[in-house]
Amino acid sequence: MRAQACSAERWSSGQWVPRTDPPPTSYKSMADLLHWAGFPADFCAANDRLGHHLVLPHEEESRLEWTPQKENKFTWKARMKLSSYKWKSGCQSDGNPEQQMTPEKLLVKLINEGSWMLMGDSVTNQWMTSLSCYLAPYVLSVPDWTQFSSPTPEDPYPNPTREDLDEHLYLNPKSTFVQGLNLPKSFNFSSTPLVTTLRTDLLLSSQDFFEILKNDSLIKDINGAKYLGIIDIGARPIGWGDKIHEIPIETYFKRFIDPKMKYSKFIASTGPHWTATTFSISTPDITHIFRKAMSHWSKLAIQALESKDGQGKQIILKSSNSGHTDCLPNLMDGIPWEDVRLGSNTAFNWLDISTLNNVGKIVLESFNHPRLRFLGLDRPGALRPDAHVLRDCLHVGVGTGVIEGWTEFLYRDQLF
Repeated sequence: MRAQACSAERWSSGQWVPRTDPPPTSYKSMADLLHWAGFPADFCAANDRLGHHLVLPHEEESRLEWTPQKENKFTWKARMKLSSYKWKSGCQSDGNPEQQMTPEKLLVKLINEGSWMLMGDSVTNQWMTSLSCYLAPYVLSVPDWTQFSSPTPEDPYPNPTREDLDEHLYLNPKSTFVQGLNLPKSFNFSSTPLVTTLRTDLLLSSQDFFEILKNDSLIKDINGAKYLGIIDIGARPIGWGDKIHEIPIETYFKRFIDPKMKYSKFIASTGPHWTATTFSISTPDITHIFRKAMSHWSKLAIQALESKDGQGKQIILKSSNSGHTDCLPNLMDGIPWEDVRLGSNTAFNWLDISTLNNVGKIVLESFNHPRLRFLGLDRPGALRPDAHVLRDCLHVGVGTGVIEGWTEFLYRDQLF
């Protein structure tokens, strides 16, 4: 029986269910965790902050300021529990079979149908780590992050300029499986990435924001002066010792449609950095600018798709996940929720992310372009307050099934 196409909305309407396969009898290493989480190897191709991304107890224990009592410290048993659930999509509940994804099938799909370019913030970097674990036996990850300073409890994010570097997964020519593949003639091991991640927190650069303000005459509005600070957003710190990472829209779309690179899907997400701290304006003003930004972004996306080199390619805006208020007790001894619950955290913009997602959906769908799409895939993550990293309640642990679900959906996704 041929699997039917499953919409993002129907896929996301499912539930987390306990896995029925027996848990491992030993769980005391990263290798044990990787195998239990469904990854094929005992290593990941990427080596960037794996302790943080995978939520490894021995890597993170010194940061548990919120659980000083010895009996409450995060254990391997607790970590393995985070990977003890699987997502049963709404399509599965309808009785529609879903094509089973394997690392080998995903690899062949990326080779034959085209590579993915991922664009977004640090959560997108986590997605890249997840893919590097899933494809580990067959790919090489660039760059090698060991050349940078190692994270410490006092400085878990050293070398902030490293975030400006692109990340790539390339085929590993030493892999026996890869050696047996029938590769396209123009495929190059060292210059044709299977997946690329670009870091940009707002999807727009200072230059792009200036164009929006200029074209929409906001500078001339009576309240326009309050928006002027936006145009230097990439040059000033925003707190936590961090800065906004930016790339002009036209620059990254030009890279996406470059025929030498063989990208087929561009998947972007944004939201968590659209805060009052970042912009120094109120939430209603942020929503207003976001709507203008998504319209500007969509117009440039369509220009890229309609160009000679953009034919057959897709540009996707994936919904962003919000955080969970006080997630850490859930991390220690929690279970997935059955229904989405609104949080109460106003320190960031977590209560506003669903609004931004909805604005993005409305704007993209208003253009009615068949290859410019919005995918709402945030509900599975919203039901997992137990699946965060140990350092905060926004980032999601690699191997908990949340991030891996995005990969599975895109693997099965059928546009036409």
